[in-house]
Amino acid sequence: MNQENVNLPDILTPRMIAEHLDICYSNALALVRSGQFPCIRIGNSYKVPKHAFEDWLKQPGLRVVLQDL
Repeated sequence: MNQENVNLPDILTPRMIAEHLDICYSNALALVRSGQFPCIRIGNSYKVPKHAFEDWLKQPGLRVVLQDL
């Protein structure tokens, strides 16, 4: 596991993902809404399990996904 990911909480919000990836909130929200990783929607908010986010970070082709935003 990446040392930076150790400090992440078990459940992430799009804002936390944006900060971790150093991207704007709207791009992080677009990633979550696109179904790139499993998430839970509660009303208008999205919650992403830490393990799903970490698995997504390890996938090949990640750069292409981020460029397409």
